[in-house]
Amino acid sequence: MAELDCDVLVIGGGLAGCWAALRAADCGARVILAEQGRLAHCGKSTFAGAGISYPTSQDDLNLWAKEIVEEKEYLIDQDWVTAFLQEQESRMRDMEAWGAYFERDEHGQVVRSLQMGQIVGRNAMVESKGMMETLQKRLEAVKVQCLERTLITGLLTSDGCHPTMGGVVGIFGFNTVTGEPVIIRARATVLTTGGTDRNLALAGDGIAQAFQAGAEISDMEFARGYSYSIGHQNTHVRLGMRLLNSKGENILERYYPELKGRLKRDQMALAVMVEEIESKGPILADYTQLSPENMRLLRTLFTTAEWVRSVENEGIDLSRQPTECYHVSSGYPHTSRGGIRQSIYGEASLPGLFTAGEAAANAMSNLDGCLVPGYRAGESAARYAREGPSLQLKQEQVDMLREKTFQPLKRKVGVKAESFKGLMAEFDRALCPANVSVFKSEKGLRAALSQVENWKKELLANLVAEDIRSLVWANKAESLIVCAELVYRACLEREESRCYALRAEFPYRDDINWLKCVILRRERDGDGIDVSRFSLPIYRWPVKPAKYEKIPLPFPMPKV
Repeated sequence: MAELDCDVLVIGGGLAGCWAALRAADCGARVILAEQGRLAHCGKSTFAGAGISYPTSQDDLNLWAKEIVEEKEYLIDQDWVTAFLQEQESRMRDMEAWGAYFERDEHGQVVRSLQMGQIVGRNAMVESKGMMETLQKRLEAVKVQCLERTLITGLLTSDGCHPTMGGVVGIFGFNTVTGEPVIIRARATVLTTGGTDRNLALAGDGIAQAFQAGAEISDMEFARGYSYSIGHQNTHVRLGMRLLNSKGENILERYYPELKGRLKRDQMALAVMVEEIESKGPILADYTQLSPENMRLLRTLFTTAEWVRSVENEGIDLSRQPTECYHVSSGYPHTSRGGIRQSIYGEASLPGLFTAGEAAANAMSNLDGCLVPGYRAGESAARYAREGPSLQLKQEQVDMLREKTFQPLKRKVGVKAESFKGLMAEFDRALCPANVSVFKSEKGLRAALSQVENWKKELLANLVAEDIRSLVWANKAESLIVCAELVYRACLEREESRCYALRAEFPYRDDINWLKCVILRRERDGDGIDVSRFSLPIYRWPVKPAKYEKIPLPFPMPKV
């Protein structure tokens, strides 16, 4: 068993993890960064190819803040928004100085453009793989120790208990190639792993492990429950893509005319799904009104070029006619907004645990939730490591986690590795119908929770791993199931429709009763979930609803 020791351990090698590790190292900490794959070759950050908000000191940041808060429908920590707007420019300029490539104009200036859902804010478009390669070189320069192909399967705690009454003192995991067990003792641990997606690679490991250890989890009901056929939609919308229904109506302007076609992803997806449920499909993607220059950009930009080639290789000329290539389908929940509850300094509710990126209940979303949150979490973790107590591991907990992690290799009968892809199909059948994933109903949610409970009792106790690769999937399947339970339990608690959390029984946003967060925590005795509500201090924040009322949805709730 490999045993390592550090001041600050960062779990997850995406954009947030790299920033946390860099800042902790700058503060003088001995840092280890553990990544389940290869740095700059895997994860959402490497393949995002998307925009990052780029506020500057010349902008009216009060207008930026108002737009961000209203876009999040008031369920956002406005102290986080202030910190983000004040510090984001410095973090962006750091990356520029290190060599990250941003889209530039003919004068060499970074292009700041309007993106989906924006009237005030501006984004810079980043070449994401190059950005991650730049950060990897920076990590090497400041001598951060990087452990690649290391899967974390449990947090170690000062009292050896899950849930803990103490703090986090390290992790247990294993090398995903050799199977060698790994223990890392850490005075402070920063979780930055990605949320859940429709595969076992993105299984919400960090969220699940923090929950098991006793950390508070928040905002899980805002998991996005649908998938798109076109990625990097910011670029498509910025260049002028329209979406037309079967009557030729531009649905981007029909539902939210004030945004003039720049709908948020969820607004766009819901508009498409409602149109199709109302038999106004198929929805056509229309590029015929793009200028010659924008059509050239569509075919050459790193975010869109490969997709355009794949479409035009099928004989479709995007410049000549609207094309049936935009689809939205209900699917497994993507927990990009919910996660580990944190302070504005990245502190989780357990001593010694910090978080940023998609592992966190993020103040910002996507790449915006990585730079400033990662920087702050790394700084806070370094300070805690320097000033906090020195705690010892409990050998009984190490032995327990080792037995649990490697148990699937010892089983001879059960669900074998060859069935794991079929397992995803089973997840889809139970969790992807529209009355569970998008237009949620109490009946559908309770059925999903019942299925999750069956998986916990029957499936997890019978997973069989025949080699190290399938052992990885066996451990990730548990994380996926834990996160699914957290999502649907939180959905059942929220009795209104806001952002991605749409309830058929409550087809309105309720600013009277629900300017609150749903907080989930593991029961002290047993495997149940304690559910509580936290009222946001809207009274002391600058951006407030004009009236406290129940606001109907902009479309009728479809029957599914």
